[in-house]
Amino acid sequence: MKPTTLLLTTLFSLPLCADLSLDMEQNMYAPAREMIQMDEAMNKAMDQHNQKEQMVEIIDETGAGFETNSMADLQDTGDGYRLEQTFTEPENTTVEVKIEGDMLKISTLKITTIKVNDLDLNTTTTSEEMQTIPYDADKQSMQQYYADGLLTVTFAKKAK
Repeated sequence: MKPTTLLLTTLFSLPLCADLSLDMEQNMYAPAREMIQMDEAMNKAMDQHNQKEQMVEIIDETGAGFETNSMADLQDTGDGYRLEQTFTEPENTTVEVKIEGDMLKISTLKITTIKVNDLDLNTTTTSEEMQTIPYDADKQSMQQYYADGLLTVTFAKKAK
C-alpha cells in the first residue's frame, strides 16, 4: 500500500512543482518585460516626435508667413554619419554647429529687414536644435560645411 501512496504523492506533486517554478519565472522576468515595453514605447514616441514638422515663423516684405522645416537626423552611411539640413534665405542666416556632451547643437540666427514706408525694420530670429550623437560616432572627427543654405555635418565611426 505504501508504494501506491508514494506513487500518488509523486504524481500530484510534480505538476504542483512545475506550476510553482513557472509562476516564479514569470514573476522574475516581469520587470524586465515591463522595461522592454517602456523602451519600445519611448523609441516609438521619439520617432514620431522626430518626424513631426516644426513650424518656423518668417517675416518678410509681404508680412508674416510660416514655413515648415523637418528636423534632420543623422543618417548612417556605413563608415560614419551624415546630417544635411536646408535653411531658407541663406544670405540672411548664420549657422553654428558644436558638440555639447553627447549632443550635437545647431544654432541659427536669421536677420530679416522689412521696409515699412521709409523705415527699415530688422527682425532677428534665433533657434537651437539638439540631437543625440550616436555612441559609435567619433566626435573628434566632426566636419561641418555650410554654403548656399545647405548645412552638412559628418562624423566618422570609431575604430573597432
